[in-house]
Parts: sequence; structure tokens; C-alpha cells
Amino acid sequence: MVLPIEPLPVNDPTILHQICAAIARAIAVAHHQTPELLVEKCRALPWQHPAHAQVFIEKLSAKLAAIASTEALIQEIEKVLRLLLLPTWFESVAFSTLIQHVQDLLSPSTTSQATPETSRLTSTATPDRQRTYPSETAILLLDAENLQPDLETEKFLANTCTHPLRVKIAFANWRKLGKYDQELHDRGYDLMHVPAGNDMADGKMIAIGSSIHEHYPTVREILVCSSDKVMTSLCTKLRQKGLIVYQVRKQNEAVTILNSETGEIKAYSNQPMPTVPSLAESIMRLKTLIREEQHQTACAWIRLSRVSQCFQQATGVTISQVMNTHAVGKRARDLFIDRPADFVVHQPPDQSDLYINLFEAPSITSTVQAKESNAERSTSEQPSGSQPASALPKPTSNPASASVSNNGIKTSAQLEQAIVELLKPLSKTTPSGWVDISVLGTQFARVHQQPITAVIKELALNQKYPTFLKSCKTLKVQQHGKIWQVGLK
Repeated sequence: MVLPIEPLPVNDPTILHQICAAIARAIAVAHHQTPELLVEKCRALPWQHPAHAQVFIEKLSAKLAAIASTEALIQEIEKVLRLLLLPTWFESVAFSTLIQHVQDLLSPSTTSQATPETSRLTSTATPDRQRTYPSETAILLLDAENLQPDLETEKFLANTCTHPLRVKIAFANWRKLGKYDQELHDRGYDLMHVPAGNDMADGKMIAIGSSIHEHYPTVREILVCSSDKVMTSLCTKLRQKGLIVYQVRKQNEAVTILNSETGEIKAYSNQPMPTVPSLAESIMRLKTLIREEQHQTACAWIRLSRVSQCFQQATGVTISQVMNTHAVGKRARDLFIDRPADFVVHQPPDQSDLYINLFEAPSITSTVQAKESNAERSTSEQPSGSQPASALPKPTSNPASASVSNNGIKTSAQLEQAIVELLKPLSKTTPSGWVDISVLGTQFARVHQQPITAVIKELALNQKYPTFLKSCKTLKVQQHGKIWQVGLK
């Protein structure tokens, strides 16, 4: 007697993880092949980086875990995808293939033993070959005007292939690349010179690549190294000839490899991926940056685009990366809109940009309002990132605290002592005793009602914030990437 196979529950953790992994891979492939199909705020995110993909999968799995029906699950998946990708992508084969794969995973016939067809989208490893012949080779074609991998990157590319990488051909007008031709020659490349002109290297590379079997009949794998989209057609032709094609591109500081056979994407970078701060840390850092920008521009309302720029310069990550890590599906502006206790937002009519102000900033608000009153009588150009005061609502403040007394800090020694007093309780809140200097800055502004950078400037110390902390005998300072931390000695 054959028992009927019971359908797997929609929120089965194993199935959900496979579904979310397939979604992450589909987005990564789209980002690698056609990044313009992602919404603008998502294009700079490292979708090919394993750490980012893992965080995305975990967050999305948690989001989908509460859904109880297949129909509702697919609707929610599409809703999430529409926050990340433009409508054109939903007309592609990639979208229909992804949805079909999700339906297959949720169907009653799904078993714990994945078939080769279903594992193609969920596998994270290149499938083993049943037999590799010594004479079979891998070939690398490099548009050296577009991509210039170093030796370590080249080793990573070679290790991606199953067959040995025996042939490397580089295309460029070598007069424009200094001594890079000598470096490639020393690394065993055949150098193809092309005349100066747009797309000349592309054309020669496509011509050689299209007839690669005639010159190298034993080739089985080929690495096409170029970020130019015109190479997509070459990769398609090579696949039709039975070759395994790896499309290699540079995205930001990483090199990504798309395996045309498995859909797997690998990423390699000599630079460590910046650490995405927690949501609480990000909010505190944003408050500090907004206070500093308000003080510098004499404007209470700061453009979201300017806030985002300052945040990325300070941390090495974008607000969108923070939201995609800690609040999947949320936009950068949602961080401010969803927190009325911390931020006040305003969008003037007929403008797309949002303006941000702090909900509690009495000293800055009063100072800014006074300066804005003078600015309204002036015809001078407004500071970068600000908006004419007449176009924005006046922020409210606490009348009792509108008049701010002198903070009492007259010397660098007094400033150091004030910092020490703030650090004593703050250092007890972290296991290591180290405190992010943005957290210290936020607490300083709350207590002394003035940004610490403004005090340093008023004391004419001619030092940046981290530099001053380093000069303090009672403090110790360390740096992780772009994040500075301070502690008590």
C-alpha cells in the first residue's frame, strides 16, 4: 500500500531557507548581469557577498515564517521583490523561473532529497565533474581596459574552474596602461594589442572568443573578464557551444563570478567587508551627524540625501544597507519616518527629497532659528544640504530650555575631564569597555547641549574629534575600519 505524500508546511524551516536562498541568488544574478533592473538604493549593496546574502536569507526567513498558505507566501515574496527590483524584471524568465522553483519546493511531491534540477538554484558549490581529461583546459579572456585583476584575484579565478587554467589572453591598447602589459606578460598572458578607440578591445575579444574552439579545441571552461554588458552576447554564444562560462565583473571593490551552468555567484575582494552597525548604533550615529550638520549649515532641516552621504562617509556603509540588514523590505527614509520620538521629517510640496530634523534638539534649534532669521534677510546662497527656512516648518522646542547657558568648558583639560565623566557610565554598558565615539558624541551633546566638535573648534585646538581623543592622557582609542572607539585607561 502506497501512502499519500503529505504536503510540507509553508513555514517549514528547511523549505523556507531553500526558498530564501533561491530568492537571494536570483537577486544576486540580476545585480550581476543587469544591475540597472534593481531599484537605485539597492544597486550599491554587496548582493554577491556571502555574509550579506546570509543576513538577507535569515531576515527574509523570519519575515516569511508567519505565513500559513502557499498563495499568501508567493504574494509576500513578490511584494518583497518589488521593493528591490524594477517592474521590467518581473517580465523576465528569471522571475517566472524563480516562482516556479518556489512552487516546486512547496508542492506535495517535494522530498528531502533534492533533484539535480531543484538543487541547481540552491546549491552553493560547483558540481563535480565525473571525469576530467588532462588535455582539457580552461581559458581566461581579459578586457584589460575594463578590468585589471591582480595576482591574488587571478588565483581565485583559476581555482573557480574545474579544469586547469592554461591559456590567458588579454586585450587592450597597451599604450594607455603604462607597465601593466609587462606585468601580464610576466604572468603568462598572451597580449592582443588594439587601436585606440571606444569598444575596440571589446570587438577583438568577442571575435576571438566566438572562434575559441577553432584555436583551442580542448577548451571546456572559459572566464570572460569584463564589466561591459556587450559581453553578455558572447557568453550566450559560448554556452550554446557547450562551454561552461564564468562571467567575471568588478562591482565596487569586489570581483564577482557568475557560473552560467549553476547560477552560482562568488565574490572576491582584497578589502574586508565593512561591518554593518546595529540599528541602535546607527540611530545614535545619525543623531550626532545631524547635530553636526545643523551646527555647520545653520539650518535645522537637513536633506536626507546629505544625511545619507555623511553616514556613508563616517561608517563605510549606507543607510539602505543598515535597513536591508536589520529591517528587510524597509527603505532608508523609513528609518526616520518610523521613529517620531527621535526624528521629525518634512517633505516640501513638489520635492522628492525628505528633510530631517531631530525631535529633541533645543540648543541647536534655538541657535539655528536665530541664524535662519538672519539668513531670511540675506540673499546669499543657502549651504549645501539645506533648504530656505521659508520652505520648511519651524521646529518646536522646549521654552524652558530655549535659553542655553555656557557649557563651562574653557580648556582642553576641562573638555577631557567632561569626556571622562561621560565615559565612566557608558563604558559599563559594553563588555569590552570600548564605546563608539558617535555614542560618546551623542551623550556629550545631550548633557552639554552642544556638539563636541563645536567645542573643539571653539577652543581653537585645530584637531579633529578622534585626534583630540588620542591626545588625552586618560583615554585610549582604537579604530575598526571607519569606526572609532574610545575607552578609559
